[in-house]
Amino acid sequence: MKKKLVALVLGIILVMAWAGIALADDCDPAFKSIEAYLCKEGKQEFKVGLKTDERTVCVEIKQLKIDGCDVEPVATMRTGQYIYFIGPKGAKSKFQSYRLQCDNEAGSYRGGIHGGSFEGHLHPDYTIGKFPGESNSDRAGRFVNDLEEQGKALYGSVSISQPVDKFNLKYDKQICQFFNEKTEKVALRFNCAVTLEGKEGASGNKGDDLIKGFKGLFGK
Repeated sequence: MKKKLVALVLGIILVMAWAGIALADDCDPAFKSIEAYLCKEGKQEFKVGLKTDERTVCVEIKQLKIDGCDVEPVATMRTGQYIYFIGPKGAKSKFQSYRLQCDNEAGSYRGGIHGGSFEGHLHPDYTIGKFPGESNSDRAGRFVNDLEEQGKALYGSVSISQPVDKFNLKYDKQICQFFNEKTEKVALRFNCAVTLEGKEGASGNKGDDLIKGFKGLFGK
């Protein structure tokens, strides 16, 4: 019976490996309490005296599930996005030894996950509407200080962007991870679908888009 059970387990592991399903044995247990949040950017107006001030903020924030060190899959969108990570304050220094690497490099135009700098003033709880008269730096500082009072710290972030046009859509999926070369351990790993869905002029040819528009008008 035991031999059959061992054989069954080995068989499952081999099938998972063949199917490309990641095993969690390369995840660093030091970051088991880390949290990942997806920020979807947008414009929001704030009344400042007689003037209206438009700012970029996180119009939606969602906590992403993490299985081992594998973060819930994400996808590029027409609007900009950040994923930022929060964890125990004491483990932040260790996280600094991990570097972002991707199988497909996003670059400036190709889209996908790349280096980014989320700051606390983008959070909807730290806008100028909540703290009038305070600078971005002041409100970002509030965000960090509030985390510290909870024994937490902002570890870092990545950006997610769409390719600028169809000619720069070089791949449809991307895997990135924060990796430590010395220990060969992973702190966080991301799977990102890269598309032009919802992007205006996604065909990359304004002439084609104009022709399609005329066809729609005349029913042809």
